[in-house]
Amino acid sequence: MVTEKFSLKAFGCFSIVFLLLSYTYAFSQVAAFEENDLQLMPEDTAKVNRLITLGRQYCSKDNQKAVIYLNDAIVLSTLLNYEKGIVSGYLWLGRVYYYKDEYELAKTFLNKAKVLLEENRDDENLLFYHFAVASINQLTGDYITAMKNTQEVIRLSKATGDQLMLSAGLHGFGGLHILRKQPEMAIPYLKESLAVKIRIDDIAGQANVLSSIGNAYKLMGQYDSSLFYYNKSYEIRQKLGGKRRLANSLGDLGSLYIEMKRYDDAVEALEKSMVYYGKLNEKTGLCMSKLYLAMALNFKGDSVAARQLAREALASAQAMQNSSLESECYKFLSQITAYNRNFKNAYKYALLRKAIDDSLSQANKEEILQEMETKFQVQRKTDKIKLLESNNRAQRKNILILSISIAALIVILALVSILFKMKQRTYANERKMFEQEKTIRRQKEEIAVKEKQLLEEKLETQNRELASKALEMLRINEAIGNILDKMETLTADHRKQPEMALYLRNLVQELEKQTHNNTWKEFETIFKNIHNQFYQNLLSKCPELSATEIKIAALLKLNLSTKEIAAISFKSEEGIKSTRYRLRKKLGLASDESLVAFLMQL
Repeated sequence: MVTEKFSLKAFGCFSIVFLLLSYTYAFSQVAAFEENDLQLMPEDTAKVNRLITLGRQYCSKDNQKAVIYLNDAIVLSTLLNYEKGIVSGYLWLGRVYYYKDEYELAKTFLNKAKVLLEENRDDENLLFYHFAVASINQLTGDYITAMKNTQEVIRLSKATGDQLMLSAGLHGFGGLHILRKQPEMAIPYLKESLAVKIRIDDIAGQANVLSSIGNAYKLMGQYDSSLFYYNKSYEIRQKLGGKRRLANSLGDLGSLYIEMKRYDDAVEALEKSMVYYGKLNEKTGLCMSKLYLAMALNFKGDSVAARQLAREALASAQAMQNSSLESECYKFLSQITAYNRNFKNAYKYALLRKAIDDSLSQANKEEILQEMETKFQVQRKTDKIKLLESNNRAQRKNILILSISIAALIVILALVSILFKMKQRTYANERKMFEQEKTIRRQKEEIAVKEKQLLEEKLETQNRELASKALEMLRINEAIGNILDKMETLTADHRKQPEMALYLRNLVQELEKQTHNNTWKEFETIFKNIHNQFYQNLLSKCPELSATEIKIAALLKLNLSTKEIAAISFKSEEGIKSTRYRLRKKLGLASDESLVAFLMQL
């Protein structure tokens, strides 16, 4: 069938999104916490819980922040031997890497949590584990393992009485049968899920399951039954409102009408779907609606309009730089032109699609290499945690030895007070005291070394935060730069209106000035807190440095590239290179000496 392949893909993605949204609603109602007081908190379990909460809060919003918070929570939990914090950290790290599409890495952390959960028989969090792993296995095409995980979700949901997750598990199990092209086996699970949804009065969930049942009947070729369930889902969504739900239902109906050869109905449904997607600014949905509408028009005999719509969809996909969607556009164009016996163009579009698919295959290989590098980094992090655990055990042993030593010292002092008049015994006891003091000094030195290591690790963490802030400034400045470019274009468009052009130019200059001052002040405050001696050391080497040269030196200390520094400081790359040259000259560096290495040592 024309639309079968895409429909299966769309159903798989929709099912996963639905399951994740359902579980997120039931599992994580995250409160908004202020991050400013995090550094002031003592190193205890309360700080671990705060770090995990922040990691959950940023889970799908800012992956980089979430990873930093959760890694810090795991390290601190390891030092405190706080098992609950370790488990929660691993579970949510798995969730973060799921959102980053790094599925193998996500499963690595989830499996670490699984070991501890099974030891403690924590069914509630095991339910979350199997739910998350099932979603990953479904996305990666491992349907057999995904079905085993989903069966565990259903079993644990019944054991814990979680009706929402029971319905989600049944829905997911039915969805997996659809992806495996087993619609007859999917329908009983979907109908059971629908019954649970009705029982718990989950109206929106009922519409989602009805749509999935329609997908199953469509795959079976029972179009009348499929239309019945699609319409039931659409009726509910009309009552609930929400443009996205309505657009999805109309898209389902439109693709089904094409299969049923009801092309007028298909055109009507798809045109409405396009209106909703347009209001939502949902470019991908709008693009797919155009493709299906083009197919419907083509079958109606309006091949000119069909080709025009398909080309518009192709232009949108290219503008979005969505290679998969671009490939889909070429597939539709090839089918449309072939239907109209224009086999030369159909072959050309087929070749273009093949070239994109080959490129995507190569990109997938590069992703595999990147994944291998990520695994290596994870192993390094794991080794670090193991080292911390070993240090923690050694520290407890040292504390025990110190306690025994203190007890022994008390006994010796008691003996000295009793046997004061016996000189030989007194001398022997003093000798023992000397040896004990020597041991204590050695232990204090060891503790001082460990404290120094912890301070160095803390400085490293702060440097990562500072680098993250610099990169955040880079993204903000790039975004503002794009806005300024558009305003410059707008200024050029108002050349015939001098007052408007002058107002826009003043607005651009004020925005550049305010953005530059505010972002730099915020960055400089954080930088001084971490590297409080840097400016003093730099000026002691060369007092005649200008303010710009000092600012560029601070950014170079973070090992940022010339392009990144130029974006952050609103200067050209040539200007940054000139400043670097002046810095080298004023600091008296030889040609073979690294400026960045010199600044990083200050």
